Amino acid sequence: MTSHRQPPSAFRSLSPLTTSTTSKDTMTTPSTQTDPMSYTSRAAQATPAPTASVADLLEAGEPYVLSFGGQATPWRTSLAELLETDREVAADLIALDEEVSRLLAPVATELLTICPRGLRVLDDDGAAVVPAPSHAGQGDEAAVSVPGILLAQHAVLASL
Repeated sequence: MTSHRQPPSAFRSLSPLTTSTTSKDTMTTPSTQTDPMSYTSRAAQATPAPTASVADLLEAGEPYVLSFGGQATPWRTSLAELLETDREVAADLIALDEEVSRLLAPVATELLTICPRGLRVLDDDGAAVVPAPSHAGQGDEAAVSVPGILLAQHAVLASL
């Protein structure tokens, strides 16, 4: 079963696509259709109506990708906003941060050479253990930003 609909104008110059479904995978290939302005949905077995919302597309099984920013993005702001607005997510993140510290406790002394501030990203109230750098343009060290970014990404997923 295939469904045809008009792609957004920005994509009209792209090759049309056809979907082949196997028992495990869905594969999209160039179409041999005569109408160059149509394409075949990747989710041919459960294609929603053309006016479907993003939620409808996801519920129908449409594949998706989540993309996260890193050190060049305002990860501290995102994390702080999620911690302030969603107490359930905040409690989960605090518990996760505590669990990471517990799991790393056997090597905590060795990790102090890399991260002298300790292992926690958040305190027990959900505030950042290490404040943001005070100088404009100064970024966090990797020992702060990498765990913080990962925690911010986890917070975004948990809030969905």
